[in-house]
Amino acid sequence: AMAFATSASAETILLSGFDGYGPSDPLQTEMAHIFEQYQQTPNSLPLLAITPTTYPLPQASVFAPNL
Repeated sequence: AMAFATSASAETILLSGFDGYGPSDPLQTEMAHIFEQYQQTPNSLPLLAITPTTYPLPQASVFAPNL
């Protein structure tokens, strides 16, 4: 989905429902690594979580994402 949004020339990727896993769950680390890798890719788009998340991402309210 992130690759599609990037190739479609979106301005920002809004993430909803990515609340995360427990701190000791390996899936938490894996997903955080995926977001980090994407953000280091040339031409990557800003990621913005619009629902609460434990991932190291910028967050905003779903009602006022301040785009």
